[in-house]
Order: sequence, then C-alpha cells, then structure tokens
Amino acid sequence: MADKLDLTGITFDPELPEPLYLQLADALHERIKYHTGESCVLPSQRIVASMLQIDRSTAAKAYAELERRKVVSHVSSYKWVALPEARKVRKPFPNIAVVIPRRLSDYLASSANKDCIQQYIYGIIDRAAEQNISTLMLQLPAPDAPEELVEEFISEIAVKVDGAIHLGARQYRHDPPLNKLFRDKRIPQVMISAFSRDLEGMGCVMTDLEPAFEKLAHQLRQSSITRVGAVCWHKEIDFFFRENPYVTYEASLRCRKFINIFEKCGFSFEKEHILTDCCSYYNIYHTLASLIRRKRLPELLFCQNDQIAVWCIQALERQGIRVPEDIAVIGCDNCYSSPWGDRLTSFDMPFYELGCIAVDLIEEIRLKGINDLELLRTSPAELSIKETFTLNMKG
Repeated sequence: MADKLDLTGITFDPELPEPLYLQLADALHERIKYHTGESCVLPSQRIVASMLQIDRSTAAKAYAELERRKVVSHVSSYKWVALPEARKVRKPFPNIAVVIPRRLSDYLASSANKDCIQQYIYGIIDRAAEQNISTLMLQLPAPDAPEELVEEFISEIAVKVDGAIHLGARQYRHDPPLNKLFRDKRIPQVMISAFSRDLEGMGCVMTDLEPAFEKLAHQLRQSSITRVGAVCWHKEIDFFFRENPYVTYEASLRCRKFINIFEKCGFSFEKEHILTDCCSYYNIYHTLASLIRRKRLPELLFCQNDQIAVWCIQALERQGIRVPEDIAVIGCDNCYSSPWGDRLTSFDMPFYELGCIAVDLIEEIRLKGINDLELLRTSPAELSIKETFTLNMKG
C-alpha cells in the first residue's frame, strides 16, 4: 500500500540564509526518513504549494533538489515517490533503544546477577558512544494494555529509533506488546544472550560455552574424576523448550550443553546426579542432603550459574562436605557479587563484549538488511579456575 507523505507542521524561517526551496527540501527529506508506511508518495507540487502557501515554482525547485539528492523519483507527471534507499538514510542523531523488562533501578535491584547486566549496558553505551549513537532505556506497555495503545507505542518507537536491543526477560507467557515489537520489520532488532525460535530477521548475540566445556572435559579425562553432575535452576533439564513462546535464553541451555558435550567426551551421567528445581538454597540443601545420606555424591558439580554454585557450596559445607577436597563445584557466569567471588571456579562470560557486538550488529542490519547477513554472533567463554576446583591428576 502506498502512503502519502504527511506535510503537517512544516514551517519556514525567513531569518535563515537558506532559500525557501532548500528549507522545504530539507523538511521533506526529514519527513521521508521518518516515514513509516510501506511506501512513500509525495503530494503533487500543486498540493504542496497550496498547503504551505508558497509559490508552485518553489515546490518545483524543492522536488528537483530531492531528485538531485537521489531521495525521490519522478515516476509520472504528477507522482513523486521516495526511493527505498533514502528511507535508510541515517538520522542526524541516531538512537538505539535498550528494551528492559522493568525500570532499570528495579531490574538491577531484583537481579542476583546485576554485575553482568551492568556490563551488558556498559558495552552497549560505550560502543554506541564511539559511533555517535544515542541510547535510551525502553519499557514496553503491560501485557494487558489495550491494543490501540500498544499500536501507538510501537509506531512511535519505529519513528524514533534506528534499532532495538533486547536485554532480559519479561517472563510473561502471553505478551502481545513484546510479540508485536518482535515482528515489526521497520526496526532492526537484536537479542542479547537469547535467540528467537521463529522470528525471521532477529539478530542474536550469545556466549559460546562449548569450547570451554570441551576443554574442561578433556582435562577431566586425564584425572581421577569420573562422576560428574549438573545443577539446574528449572524443574526439568529441557525446560527451555517451553519457558517462553518467543525466546530461548542462553542460561537455560547451559546444563543441557554441558551434559551433551561431556557425554560426547566419554562421561556418563547418573540420573540422580542431574539435579533440577534448584531455584533456592532450601531446595539445594535437601537435594544434596539426600545424596550425602546415601553416599551418592558426584565428584564434581557443574552449576547453571554462580548463585546456584554458592548455594551448593554453603549446603555442602554445612553438612561437613569439603570443597574441593571431597567434591569440586563450578559455577557459570563469574559475576555473582559475594565474598565467594575469590573462591569460586567459574566460566568468564564476555558480557561487556556482547553489548558491543549487539550495537555493531544493529548497524549492519540497518545498513545492509538481513539478506546474506549472519544474524547469530558469538563470543567465547573462558574457564577461570579458583579454589573450588582442582584437578586430581592420575599417577
């Protein structure tokens, strides 16, 4: 559908040195950049002259200037159409929206991993500033917001931003505002530490844990450690398949990836050593207590994140089990703020770098489109060995 360009609000300043036709050309050029319709048809020169109360020759010179800039094409005697390339022209002050699940202060206050969130944000803001791009924090309307309000909100965002970076989960299974934004083709979008299962054109930036997992598995094959376990936040190890209808988050994949890679490297997992529903210290304490009573503890526990790892260490030591002498414990993200930071072996995640990569990917999508563009970008994690893990080498 062809949409007419809106001329409402165009004014002229007689004090400016630029002639009237250049002021008009500049004003029309800006309207074309921000136009959100499928196509952009300019009013005839006669209509422009009548609406803005200027001479028709001024309108004609303005249109000729836009054609010289390769902003519009003269397709018939009375029809001028904006060229698609012109509508990708960078705005004078480009913006990237960082879509967060709630107010930033509340988001940081409620998150156990606020350090990693801050690193993501620092990376986004720093890389954007290097490229003279502004950033703004954006909250979507509530899931039950009226459809017309959501429509107005998304349309307003499409005009104001050059791209959107999604950071954090809203945690609603039914989320029309988020779904509508995801599917808006006018806005280049990237997810950090998450990927979409069915959204075409969505960029994704994630940590690649597999090389670090493989390295650890090969090291353990040379040691006396054979009984390995995994500790998962969710009630099921493959819970991620159902956690969100739109998105899979990287954190929910960690335990499954760890198990798969270790099995490929020759390790086997006892069913009782895959601990699920470990979303609180209470759950972890009682799960580990059962294994201790039956003398069925593994020799190493990989934990989905550092918070879970700290809970495991506290629960084990409270029951007389030494870490790492009796059992090794490894976390994953190396960003849990606690006195355990200097003790806990974990995987360093490149949070700051992922923020930078997200901005770069937004720019590539905006400038090149999604055709033939690799939309999944990764950065490797590194194992950081500290006190809670030592290799007990054979012989």
